[in-house]
Amino acid sequence: MAVPAAVEMDASSISATARLQRLGAIGADLGVHSPPPIAPLRKPLQPYSVRTPFDDDDAEKLLRQRRVAAEGQRPPTLMRAFTTSKRKEWTPAEIFAALEEHVGQGGSAALAESLVVKLTAVGGNVNVVDTKVKVNKLTRRRSIESLERSRLLQRAIELNNPDLVAVLVPYADPMTLDSALPAAIRSGHPEMVKHLLRYGAGVANTTAGLDAFRQLCSADANADLVGLLLASDGRPDASDLSLAMVDAATHGCIENAMRLSRSAADGNYDKAAALCAAVKSCRPDIALAIVTGMHPPHTSSVNGAFKLLFEHPTVLPNDKMALAEILLCAGAHGDIVAHHLAQSCITNFSAMASLLADYGASVEYNNAAVLRRSLAQKQLDLAKILFSEAVAVSPQLASKCITYLPKNVSNEERFELLLLLLRKGAGGARLNDYLIEVTAAGDVNSVRLLLTPFYPEHIDVGPPDDTRMAHRQPAIHQQHHTASVDHKEGAALRMAVQAVNFDMVAAMLYSRPQRPSPNTLAKAFPDIFHLPADQRYEMTDMFLRTGFSGPVITDTLQKAIQEPPQARDQRLISALLRANADINSSLISAVANGDVDLMQDLLHKGTPTKQALAAALSQTETLVDVHTRRQVVQLLLGAGVGDERAAVSELLIHTISQPALDMELVEMLLVQGEADINYNGGQAVALAASSPKNDILQRLLATKTANRDTLSHGLNCLSSHPSTAAKAIKLETLLRFADSDMKQQLDALLVSEVVISVKAPPQERIISVVQVLLAAGADVNAHNADALGHAVAAPVVQIVEMLLSRQPSQASLIKTIPRIFNITDAMDRLAVAKMLLQAGVPASEINVTLNHAVVHFPEDHPLIRTLASAADGNQGAALLSAVRSKTPDLVAVLLSAKAFDVEVLNSALYEVMTTPKTPTRLAMSKQILEAGATGSGVSDALVVAASDADLDLCDLLVSNDARADHNDSQAFIAACRSGASDVLQTLLKSRSEITPETLSRGFQEAGAVDDLNAREATFSLLLSHGVSGMVVDKELATSAGYGDDGVGLVRLLLQNGADTNYNDGEAIRTSTRHGFMATLKLLLDIVDDTGAITKKNHPAVGGPSQDTLARSLKISWMLKSELRYQIIQWLFAAGLQPTEAVHIALNKAVKEEKPNVGLIRLLLEHGASPVADGCQALVNAACRSRMEILELCTTLSTVSASHLGSALAGALDPSRANVWMTQEGLDTARLLFEKGAKSSDLGHVLALCVSECAGESDNSAIARQFVQLLVENGANVNINKGEPLQAAAKLGDAALVQQLLKLNPSAESKAMAFSYIFESGVSEDDIVRLIELFREERIQGAENGLDVLFEHPDRAPVLSLALSQYPRSVRILEALLDAGYYHDQLAAAHTTPDVDSDEPVTLLFWALLQPQKKISSAVIELLIERGSNINFVSSLSMTSPIMLAIQSQRADLVKSLIRAGADVDVADYNNHTPLIMAVQAGGTRAVEMMTDILELEPARNDGSLHLAAKTLNLAALKILVKNKHDVDFPCPEYDGRSALAEICQHGSDGAALAGSRLKALEQCMTFLLDHGSDIQLRSEGKTPLLLALEANDPVATTRALLKAGLYKYVNSPFNRFQQGNLVYSPTMYAQLVLQLPAAVRDQLVRVLKSNRAEDLYYARSGPQPPGAVSVPDELMEIERDRQARLERAQAEERDRALARRHAEELAELTERTQREEMRAMKERAEMEQQTVRQKAIAAAEAQVEAERIRAAGDVLVVQQRAAAEIEATNQRAHAELMASRRRAAADMEAMQARARQRESEHAAELNFKRQQGERMLELEDRKQRMLLTYEQQRSEDQVNAAQQVSSIQVAQRRQIDEYDHAQNRREMQRLTEGRKLASAIKQLPAGPQGRNSNVAGYIMGEVT
Repeated sequence: MAVPAAVEMDASSISATARLQRLGAIGADLGVHSPPPIAPLRKPLQPYSVRTPFDDDDAEKLLRQRRVAAEGQRPPTLMRAFTTSKRKEWTPAEIFAALEEHVGQGGSAALAESLVVKLTAVGGNVNVVDTKVKVNKLTRRRSIESLERSRLLQRAIELNNPDLVAVLVPYADPMTLDSALPAAIRSGHPEMVKHLLRYGAGVANTTAGLDAFRQLCSADANADLVGLLLASDGRPDASDLSLAMVDAATHGCIENAMRLSRSAADGNYDKAAALCAAVKSCRPDIALAIVTGMHPPHTSSVNGAFKLLFEHPTVLPNDKMALAEILLCAGAHGDIVAHHLAQSCITNFSAMASLLADYGASVEYNNAAVLRRSLAQKQLDLAKILFSEAVAVSPQLASKCITYLPKNVSNEERFELLLLLLRKGAGGARLNDYLIEVTAAGDVNSVRLLLTPFYPEHIDVGPPDDTRMAHRQPAIHQQHHTASVDHKEGAALRMAVQAVNFDMVAAMLYSRPQRPSPNTLAKAFPDIFHLPADQRYEMTDMFLRTGFSGPVITDTLQKAIQEPPQARDQRLISALLRANADINSSLISAVANGDVDLMQDLLHKGTPTKQALAAALSQTETLVDVHTRRQVVQLLLGAGVGDERAAVSELLIHTISQPALDMELVEMLLVQGEADINYNGGQAVALAASSPKNDILQRLLATKTANRDTLSHGLNCLSSHPSTAAKAIKLETLLRFADSDMKQQLDALLVSEVVISVKAPPQERIISVVQVLLAAGADVNAHNADALGHAVAAPVVQIVEMLLSRQPSQASLIKTIPRIFNITDAMDRLAVAKMLLQAGVPASEINVTLNHAVVHFPEDHPLIRTLASAADGNQGAALLSAVRSKTPDLVAVLLSAKAFDVEVLNSALYEVMTTPKTPTRLAMSKQILEAGATGSGVSDALVVAASDADLDLCDLLVSNDARADHNDSQAFIAACRSGASDVLQTLLKSRSEITPETLSRGFQEAGAVDDLNAREATFSLLLSHGVSGMVVDKELATSAGYGDDGVGLVRLLLQNGADTNYNDGEAIRTSTRHGFMATLKLLLDIVDDTGAITKKNHPAVGGPSQDTLARSLKISWMLKSELRYQIIQWLFAAGLQPTEAVHIALNKAVKEEKPNVGLIRLLLEHGASPVADGCQALVNAACRSRMEILELCTTLSTVSASHLGSALAGALDPSRANVWMTQEGLDTARLLFEKGAKSSDLGHVLALCVSECAGESDNSAIARQFVQLLVENGANVNINKGEPLQAAAKLGDAALVQQLLKLNPSAESKAMAFSYIFESGVSEDDIVRLIELFREERIQGAENGLDVLFEHPDRAPVLSLALSQYPRSVRILEALLDAGYYHDQLAAAHTTPDVDSDEPVTLLFWALLQPQKKISSAVIELLIERGSNINFVSSLSMTSPIMLAIQSQRADLVKSLIRAGADVDVADYNNHTPLIMAVQAGGTRAVEMMTDILELEPARNDGSLHLAAKTLNLAALKILVKNKHDVDFPCPEYDGRSALAEICQHGSDGAALAGSRLKALEQCMTFLLDHGSDIQLRSEGKTPLLLALEANDPVATTRALLKAGLYKYVNSPFNRFQQGNLVYSPTMYAQLVLQLPAAVRDQLVRVLKSNRAEDLYYARSGPQPPGAVSVPDELMEIERDRQARLERAQAEERDRALARRHAEELAELTERTQREEMRAMKERAEMEQQTVRQKAIAAAEAQVEAERIRAAGDVLVVQQRAAAEIEATNQRAHAELMASRRRAAADMEAMQARARQRESEHAAELNFKRQQGERMLELEDRKQRMLLTYEQQRSEDQVNAAQQVSSIQVAQRRQIDEYDHAQNRREMQRLTEGRKLASAIKQLPAGPQGRNSNVAGYIMGEVT
């Protein structure tokens, strides 16, 4: 399956591999499978032949008969008399004529072949008609004028005679084959097409062939034939194939589309026209075939098809889903997919939305509108889809979506949505706000999710010491963003605390990784105190376990201690004290508890703060026991609390306030504590004034310290007491000490006294105090006239009259009048109201009061009438309030008491219409209308009345001139919308004008009425007024969906001209889909079940169209069988024709699990064809073994043998073998064969049946019967290179093999099958028997016998395969060798991991290559005995059999190979010899193999000794050294190292050096040293000791080497390392050169030094390196001298640097001065040069001007003058130059003077500047000279140039004069020549014009 273009490109949410897999799965679901490949048709080696000698005789007889007949018909002539009739040779014309006649009569193929042979033998040609052949006796050349193409082959094809075609094809030329192929294709006969294709016929070679091919592709019945043509060499090109695929897709030919897509057809052809056709026809299978083809459509085309799919009006949801997924897998993406994702969500198509989201549709399209909409509308299922893992949502968008989460959802739904957003990366401030929101909702899980960075399966919230912490396992989980509890000062935590939600509080307190800040905890902690005791303690404990502390703890502790003793929570107090409470808090606690002993202890332990003492003193107020309280106060006063006078004064106030006054304590506080009676505004005096004991007030005032505020406070307190005689006395007393200016307090006293008086019982009420206060000047208006207000509210008429007599202000009256509503008695309220109205209350305030009375006292009509009579009529608030109260009586009172404006009345009427439809509304409306409401307000009310279907109100409003057409006929539309036909009737009868457009709108609105009866009545009324058109058709489609309830509507609409074909027959489709039989019957005009039709329901419109009926037929398959039958019967009765839909319906009926035979008969009787659409119905019936249906199909319809063959091929589809391989399937196959079915594709079925013959099951028995049946009917055993025989061989069934071998399979089939007998798994005897069966065929000498040289394309060579399956069977190998198989046959094998590719190897090599000694030694020895090549060497790895035997440690085979003469000096690609491999093997067997190899004396020093040393193989070392291998040989494979050097550097590689390996290392080193290994040899400049330091385990290796004897030479010079100029001893080499870990380096140095190694490190020449040690004396002396020289050189360099710096500064100053001077000089020189240049130019110009004089004699004068001017110019230039030089000299002298002046200051600089000056002077002089030379040269050049110009101008002038004379002469000549040249002569220049004159002369034809 090809990869779609977009899939290759896309790397989306779903990978390309996953999409391909999904396409494969969809194909499996749809039953779409790639057709099996068709083998290319090859031209047979021998032509098809059926003739026999008897046929040749018959041909001869036929020719003679024709000749006799021809001669009998010829007229007698003279020539005939002299000729004989015994001609023996036949002419081509005679034979061709006979052949043509024979073929035209459909004669036998054998006789035709005999005639063709005779024709070709005499030089004839079957391709041309040669009836007029003439031979020129002179030239013997044949004329071709009489040749024409014959039609023998076409005629044979037309007669459908394949045998005759097979005979003629080998003799046909390409033109004949091509011209015959279209007819063969149209015949549909595969065999004839095959014959033509085998011999080279090409369908693309002719136009007729292409047309036939396209017609063939438009029908699935010829899919195999299409496959044959596509597999041929003459297939159409890509464009024709693409066009054919469009045809196949358009006609729904899945098989053809599949084959074309797998060929060169381009799926993107014409913007994927084939794919679009599949989408239009709703064929997912065809679309799948196209997108998975070899050339799939491009992404843009797939997007176009995707858009087309969603614009398709009638596609079913399932089909749309399938097609959409196919297109998505094919690469549809981008905005088009995102757009339809949004549309799917809008239509709530969840399945489609999920599909699009899974395939990467962007949710950010259109500003993420799809996300916002799904969340806002609480479409939770869609939201889950859109936020799934497959959908890409950016973290920013996810964060933004937090604000879109719906409010009113369950906690579970909120949690799921929040989890989705967090998984998408939501974070930021929105999470913090949402934490507060979910806390308010009480969603604990969401709170945990927001506070914990892990996802739900990892959330763990608990206190730090939670027992779960002990069992938690460390893990790493994916994390998300979290919210902060600190947001908005811990608002979420405060909410959780106030809600007493412990789980939520725990989640916030112990949230990880960020816990609440102390500030947040401090904000939330005070809220705990207000909780119940148990919850408060638990919550406090949770906070304290977080380590929380601070002032808020102390505050809470204080509150806990201040609680009443019976309610005090000791647990809470203890917990707070444990939280680092200080002594101050403890002291306060002790005081509160009255614990004197604790107080004494605390006061002894420390000194509390003054504030704490003050607080403790205040706590004594709670002590009940008087004695205890005195003790506590005494202790506190002794501790110094007296300094806090405020606290003492507070306690004094408290003591005075107690009922049981403790005078002793008061005295103690006044004397010892010096309490202040003025404290807190004199509260103590105020309390004393309130006390019944007069002595306490006297005691306090006796201190004579009371101030004005204290006295004022006392008066205020006294005012709150009941009016008594004692109060008067105390008041008088206080006033004596009061100031005269206390009017404000008097006003307040008046208010308070009135309050007290009105609250007193009437019999106890004393008003004398009020009179006294008024007399004293108290103001009744003060304090917002509260005194009057209280009096009114009471009410106390006496006091009201008393206060009103003081003439209160209007403001006071405004404040007071609302108080009347506090009066409960209506009469009192009315009386007081009248009093206030008489006092002058403003009208505006009366309106407010009236409105309040209407709202809150609607029953108090007298009051309302009184207020209304005095109110303002322009204000209608009271009337509106009365209307809102829905009280008609109240409205009547108001309307009768006052006349209101029209605007007010209209507003009241509008307000009335906002109430529900009740009689009350009607009554109030009538009252208001009678009161004068009119205008547009009445029409607006009509809209509401019509919406409510209030007929009475509508009548009332219409009678009061309300118009239905007001405001765009809203009333009429509302009546239609409500379905009130009576109201609508009223409106239609009114004077309003209703337009047709309004009627149509009303009709549409009436369609929304839920009551179908009301809708029908409304429709009827509107239709009667002329509604028609599309709105009626649309309502018909809608009404059809109501089923039986909507029958009346449907009938009404049909009677009024509704079209049943509207919107593709939506009404009929809907009725069919839901099985609404009554409705469908109406729509189809069915009178009764017999099918009779009348047009009574369709008076104006024709019946349903064919398309509508076809759609209904398609939809009917969703219904039950009974309903479906009835509907289809009606559809046929309604005129349904046998279209493709009917054929499809027949196929569906056949495919049903329980087919309705009656329905099938009905369909067949009405024209349904079982052979349509590729015989699908017939095939399905055959596939399901439905004999009765097959009989019906063949009886009621015409079915040909080829169609039966197609059914047979479909029934015996190998992919459905489990279905048809039953007794029923067998009977079906027999039936089809009996009916004449013919199929050429039974070989595959035969192969399948053979493969199912395994075992003894029932299925096996059926399979064997199928085999017998297929063989009897000519199944092809050679199909797919003998696939049936291969299947039998795989089973190892000798009987089946023998049976199939008797069918004479081809040699190729036998060879292909022979390899499979070794995969059967049967016993050795059975394999030998099978080999004998195949061998017998070969022994018998048959042409198609077993080919032992055959190379199987998919299997290993036979011998390799046999040995793989039977590796120890000598019998099988002998049988194969005896059968002729070559013992050294080659096979490809992978010999070594280092070589990537396979290489050819012999059988012996391959057997030794098998792992784990799979092939037995006996088998391998048999191969050796039979002469296998024992010295074979592979081409790449250079491996030989003996190497393989050594590598597998098969010592016995090594001996056998050596005895057979194996070569032991060969080397592989690694240059490893057999001896090296034996060393690599190791162990005792390796020693044995080495011994055997060394007996043949192989080459020495091959590296085996080094390998033995490296692997610490002491035994191998001994054997090799014994066989004279040199221990010091520099092996190139080991970089020239000796064996000892190799063991030193690499002996520790691999396993650790410990135990036996360390011992082996020491033994090998000792052995090599004992056998003369040179310890001074260097490898890469390093001795063995230095190499040991670089080993993998340098410590162990070095220790072993030193122990072996090298310790004696550890300090020898040869063991030193030299790197460049440096010399290192082994110890310093280890420390400075080697990069070793510190621990290893230190240990290594210790090992060396323990073996007497010394440090040595120095440079042989030059400076010594830092840290040099053991430097020789002579080098040390040299180093000291070098250091001294270096110090001197450094000092000199510093001096030179200082001098250079001074010189550079001086040079910079000088250079800057010179640059300035040079710039000034240059500017002057340039100005002078410019002047000279200008003068020279002026002279030259003057000279040129002078030269223009005509007289030639003036030239000399001009030259002299110019020379004089030039001379003068030169003199001036020389003078100016000299002046410039003088100025330069003067400037130089001035500069020298300045230099001399600075000489005194800078003596050192003078000499340098003098030199610079001289150089500058010299430079300037040189420059001046150069400038003078330049000016002279320039002047000379200018003079020369002027002279040249002058001479040129003179010569030019002379030429001009000559030209003028010549021109004059020519003009005169032209004038004489004629007038025709006059105009041209006038255009000639009259004077000298230089070059233009020449051009003019040339134009006139003259050359000058």
